[in-house]
Amino acid sequence: MQEIGAHFLFTAKPSHKTLFDWLDGADVPTMEQKIKQGARFVTHRDRWLEAVPVRDGTDALSVNWLEIEIVDAAGKVTYRNSFVTDLAVNKANVAELAACGRARWTIENETFNTLKTKATTSSTTSVTASSISRRFWRR
Repeated sequence: MQEIGAHFLFTAKPSHKTLFDWLDGADVPTMEQKIKQGARFVTHRDRWLEAVPVRDGTDALSVNWLEIEIVDAAGKVTYRNSFVTDLAVNKANVAELAACGRARWTIENETFNTLKTKATTSSTTSVTASSISRRFWRR
C-alpha cells in the first residue's frame, strides 16, 4: 500500500503472533464511551498502541494497532475486532479509526460474499482485496 502512496487500515488477526505477543503485558491506553443504540446503551471500549512490529525480524514493518470492543448493558462483549494502520492513533481519533475499520471490514465481507454467491463470469471474480483497497484508501 505504501508503495502506491496509500494509507492502510487492515484487520489484525490473532495469527499475527508477534503483534499480539508484543501487546501482552504492554500498558495499552483505553478509552470508553457510552453510546445509545435504540432504547439501550452500549459501551464502546477502544484501545490503541503505536509503533508495534507486525512480525518478527529487524526489517518488520512498524504499525499502529487499535481495538474496539462493544459491551452490552449486562457486560457481555458483543463485538471485538482489531486493526493495524500507518495513520497516527490517539485518544482524539481512535473511535473514528475503529468505525472506519468496522465499515471497511463490512464492505469487504459483503463484496466477497456477493462475488462468491452471485458471480457468474470469470471477469466479475477478478476483484481482489488489493484492488478494493487501492480504490478507497488513496492519500
